[in-house]
Amino acid sequence: MKDKQIEKVYVTWGEYNVMVREIADFYEDKNLEVIVGLSRGGLPMGVHLSNILKVPFIPLQWQTRDGEEQDVVGLLKIENKYDMDKVLFVDDICDSGKTIDQINSIVKGITWAVLINKIQGKVEYAAEDLFSDEWIVFPWEY
Repeated sequence: MKDKQIEKVYVTWGEYNVMVREIADFYEDKNLEVIVGLSRGGLPMGVHLSNILKVPFIPLQWQTRDGEEQDVVGLLKIENKYDMDKVLFVDDICDSGKTIDQINSIVKGITWAVLINKIQGKVEYAAEDLFSDEWIVFPWEY
C-alpha cells in the first residue's frame, strides 16, 4: 500500500507581503488597539501588521499542531485589558479550525484574520481561501 502524498503549496515572501498588505488595508480604519499573534505561525504577520497599522503587538503562545501549549492566563489578561471589539487575533492559517475553536470557547467576540483560510465561517478576513487538502508551507518554514 502506498502512502498518499499530500501536495505542498509554497508561499513566497512576495506572496506573503501581498497578503499582509491586503489584511492591513482591510483593518486600516477599524481603530484597532492591539494585534494578537499566535505562536508560531501568527507571529511574523502579527509583527508585520503591527508595524503597518502602528498598533501594539502581543504574542500569545497557543499551539495545537506542534504540542498542546495554550496560554489561557495570557488570553484572559488580554480580554480583561482590552475592548475585544478593537483586538485583532491573527494566525497564518485556519486549517482544521481547532485553534480558533479552542480560543473562542474561552473568550467570546474575537475577531480573526488569517493569511489562508480552509474552513468557511471561522474567520472575519482571510487574504486567501483555499478549500483543499494541500499542505501550505510559509516562507519562514523553508
